[in-house]
Amino acid sequence: MSIPPVHPAALALEAAKTIGLVLQWWEMRKQGQLLAAEFEERRLLWVADMVTTWGADIANEGTLRLDSTRYLERELAKLMSALIRTPKMDVPSVLLLQVERTSLVLVDLNTLLYRELSHQISYVEGPGRDGLMVPDYQPFNEIRSLVPFEAKPGSFLDFLKKRFPGLFSHEADPFAEYLKHARRRSEFSPVENLMLELRGGIDLLESARAFPATLRTYSRKEVLAGEMGTAASLPEPPANNRLERQEESPLGEVNTSG
Repeated sequence: MSIPPVHPAALALEAAKTIGLVLQWWEMRKQGQLLAAEFEERRLLWVADMVTTWGADIANEGTLRLDSTRYLERELAKLMSALIRTPKMDVPSVLLLQVERTSLVLVDLNTLLYRELSHQISYVEGPGRDGLMVPDYQPFNEIRSLVPFEAKPGSFLDFLKKRFPGLFSHEADPFAEYLKHARRRSEFSPVENLMLELRGGIDLLESARAFPATLRTYSRKEVLAGEMGTAASLPEPPANNRLERQEESPLGEVNTSG
């Protein structure tokens, strides 16, 4: 005995089939998202490796290098793009902590370099000043105090574009795209903070290449007080244009090379 198509039981069976297909599709979709997240999470290891390499330059050589800073920024930008594409992707707390501590270290180094460049340029006059500039730099924690996460969507990006117009390289910049489209920004805030410091640091290091090499010596009291120390110009800048910290000196020498 067959059930007429308009019979309530037939309608119920058809509805059950439809629901089953929808649930099957939804389960497959979730599995696909999880597989995509697992694939993208390889980037977490790459970011961790670059953070370690960047930190080793400072710990072992006393050097803030432009090349490793650029490559760390590159890996972080790719991680941001992956977080937009893959909503299920997570960032483990151990990496977020590592990223946050790296941001704080970079704040100190960027601030030191910004002060040095600002100090040097104030004493340069005439033709020697041509081509010299000090980028507008502000630590990420000061920037965060101006625009909270709870502000309306896009407000932080708009603020950055107005306050730091050179922060974004082009319209489809991964950092700008992340600020526009990422869903869990407050959860992954250390990633944003490190990107802000990396871009600020790259601008400062690139500008420093035009400045004369300077060796600045600090006493312990000057370091603790945030004073400028004593500077001496070097006859020839090192080839790799870097900020060096000479750890063998008991006074803590800092060499800012152009």
